[in-house]
Amino acid sequence: MCQNVRIMANSIKLTDQNWDFILSLLPANWEALAKETGAVRFLKKNVNSLGDLMRVFFLHVADGFSLAESSARARLAGMGQMSGVALMHRFRNSEEWFRQLGIALLGERDIHPPEANGIRLRLIDATHVKEPGKTGS
Repeated sequence: MCQNVRIMANSIKLTDQNWDFILSLLPANWEALAKETGAVRFLKKNVNSLGDLMRVFFLHVADGFSLAESSARARLAGMGQMSGVALMHRFRNSEEWFRQLGIALLGERDIHPPEANGIRLRLIDATHVKEPGKTGS
């Protein structure tokens, strides 16, 4: 088990190298949007910072880790203490935040969603994810 902890800690360190670059790709007001949309009402309860919360989200979404593994990696990296269930609730509370981030990213490229014209745009991920352990997270 000690080797698994070392491997997990090393994978988090690799993410550290590019974290500032990843943040630079987000809209300039990404932190303000989190507060405006209510995504971080109880931030200090179990996550150290908004950047750490985003990082945990990326561990789950971009790296494909389960909610439980993402929360375990966050705990090992000192980003905060939360269960997989708590992380799931954070995702649910962040829906509008991610929507606003997407709209802002499109706006930075002078692309405006057709919702303003009465058409509702919906993006659907049709990839098939296979991962070890329990699925559905």
